Amino acid sequence: MNDTILDLNIEHIGRLIAKRTFIWQMGFLKPSDIAKFSKDRSVSFWDDHITKLWQLGLIRADLIRSNQDLSLYNLKLVNNENDEFIYIDSRVLEKSDIDWTSAIRNLPKISSNIEILFHPFRYYVLYHLEQSMKLNIAPIQMLGSKSYPKLLDYFISRFIDWTNKDDFFYTINRWNNIASLAIVAEPFAFHKIFRTSSYSVRYSYNQFHREVQNHWDEAKVTYERINLEELQQLHQQICVKVESIDSNVKIHNIIRLSGNDALRLKTLDKLGGALCIRNMAEIIRRGGEDIYNIELLEEDDARYGPYSKEVKITRYGSGRLFDNNRKVISEYLKQARLDYGVRLRWYVEGKTEYAALKKLVNIYDISDIEIRNLGGRFIEKNSLAFRESLEQDMDSRIFSFISLDGDRSDNLRVVSNAAKDELFLGFFFVSKPDFEVANFNIIELAEVLWSMVPELHNDLDMKNSLIEIVSDSTNAKEFFDKALSISNQFRVGKGEAWGEKLMEYAIEHPTLNGKKRQILESFDISFTAEHDRFMHTKESCVIDHISGKIVKRKESE
Repeated sequence: MNDTILDLNIEHIGRLIAKRTFIWQMGFLKPSDIAKFSKDRSVSFWDDHITKLWQLGLIRADLIRSNQDLSLYNLKLVNNENDEFIYIDSRVLEKSDIDWTSAIRNLPKISSNIEILFHPFRYYVLYHLEQSMKLNIAPIQMLGSKSYPKLLDYFISRFIDWTNKDDFFYTINRWNNIASLAIVAEPFAFHKIFRTSSYSVRYSYNQFHREVQNHWDEAKVTYERINLEELQQLHQQICVKVESIDSNVKIHNIIRLSGNDALRLKTLDKLGGALCIRNMAEIIRRGGEDIYNIELLEEDDARYGPYSKEVKITRYGSGRLFDNNRKVISEYLKQARLDYGVRLRWYVEGKTEYAALKKLVNIYDISDIEIRNLGGRFIEKNSLAFRESLEQDMDSRIFSFISLDGDRSDNLRVVSNAAKDELFLGFFFVSKPDFEVANFNIIELAEVLWSMVPELHNDLDMKNSLIEIVSDSTNAKEFFDKALSISNQFRVGKGEAWGEKLMEYAIEHPTLNGKKRQILESFDISFTAEHDRFMHTKESCVIDHISGKIVKRKESE
């Protein structure tokens, strides 16, 4: 068969591993350890099974150490220092009419002086071996006990027949070579994937990474001998296998995007097995990308083709999820409802609005809406004073809401222009003429102010005087000026305490003139924006610079 994967120079790969064993990040495992690693990921082989599989040539070791010279198993000696013999396993399983029953029965016992080591990616081989050896008999067949022995004989006979065919030897060698292909690139690609490396104190950071680069310079030839199309097909095949083990691709992505190395490397059961093989796929992909200087489809795209990359661009702003772009990761996690950072930043004009909205946010225990008090500073040097903050919001894919009073036309002008220039994505709300009068009638404002001065509660004449004198007020300033004209005790209003009291009243009485109060309606809209996809909204919508609402973008835009 014309398959360049079968033509890998396994001896070259083995020598590279023996030359710089210390640069591998995932470590090499003894039979008992690789058996545990596999069983933890739903592949059941005991340590003596691993040793027997190795002796039979069904799984290739990555390193063999011994304190004595070995002449068995066609191993190649690559180092002999300080009475330690280092061997590599470059065996290729050759076609033969082997009697597996006799072969496994006659295997010699391995000396305790021999240490056989396997990279965790040999799990890929063990997974396939288990699948090929598994008896695919439905449990209900136990009820037909007479036919069960026949089924057992049938599956065993079919497996033995397969082991005597060319395809068996081709398949075993291919599984092992695919694992070797990932293993040789692991030191190079590990840091790109996990953004971390561990190394001996004998080396500085620069020395260690120089050794990794030197290794990759020598290992590249392995990838260069595989044409790009075949490498892409191999990557796709591995990714399809990952989904057959565990089909929860979104869960795979979320774990992959996690900064928790333990979660990514130590997840157990079938999910853990799928992630192990997916790590192999990504390492092979990144090796190929480096050799061919090209961006290949990521693991979650490989099965579906280039169209899925276009979908990513639309949804997340990039066709690549796994290049450690914090903006893209944040957007993906936000859409999965897993990002607990700021989703919406709400700019308000002063203390009253700040306290009112803060009260709502606290009542509903919302952590992803941040309220920012501008202290009346909308304009600075004839332009928007908080322009830089809005630009940061857009860059970080955070929705921006702005609440302002309608009695300042200059403030409204700069905010409207910012919306027209698409400086931010969200809504702006104009309270005409101001927050108080837009959300409450004058009698309600008087009731709230009166509730804040308990020492006057027994003076009903004072309350009536308050209501009478403020009754024709047209804005908040006028309201407070008139209230203070009859008593300095009404100075408690206009501030954070005033904003909290107004919101308490609004929550208890949510409507004004038969309609939901503006501030509560705005807050409801914030939930809608929170659940919209930022990138999709940005592509398909704009802020209407007159109404302040998000509207569909015209086709010509």
